[in-house]
Amino acid sequence: MSNAGIARPYAEAIFAISIGDNKQEQIKIFLINLAAVVEHKEIKSLLKNPGFSKERQLSLLTKILKLKPGLEYNILNKLIRSSRVILAPEIQDLYNKSCDIYNNQQEVVITSAHPLSDTQQQTLCENLTKQTQKQVRAIFNIDENLIGGFRVKINDYVEDHSVSGMLEKLQQALINYEDSSYATT
Repeated sequence: MSNAGIARPYAEAIFAISIGDNKQEQIKIFLINLAAVVEHKEIKSLLKNPGFSKERQLSLLTKILKLKPGLEYNILNKLIRSSRVILAPEIQDLYNKSCDIYNNQQEVVITSAHPLSDTQQQTLCENLTKQTQKQVRAIFNIDENLIGGFRVKINDYVEDHSVSGMLEKLQQALINYEDSSYATT
């Protein structure tokens, strides 16, 4: 079973609790912070060490995250007691996806060769909102290797409107053309 398969029930339970307690954003921030801490090389090493007790894990992470008794502390305690705290990054990702579905939102990564103006960003977001029929939460990146244009990533789907993408398609078409012309001779 993949880590996502193991993390899913925890993410779903945390999501259900956060909705019930109306603490969706608060828990999202907590999980982002927990995932970042757990991914730290030294912390990850400690958490994977069987000699580092669950009590010490809870004490360490409580201090680092500055938690007080409450929902976040209880979630952390449950994850540690069930030996799943190391899955915090996967849990956080699945939790965020559940939040997006619940709130009819879609995260979109837009990478352009050059910075986009506010008007261009707004127009892109409006078009993507119409296309996805969801409220778009855009993340804008710059990649000068695109030469010009932009690339849109929605989940696993990538729509490439960049100059470098067009050049790659042209190159592939030429390679395929050459391969097919040799096959007919």
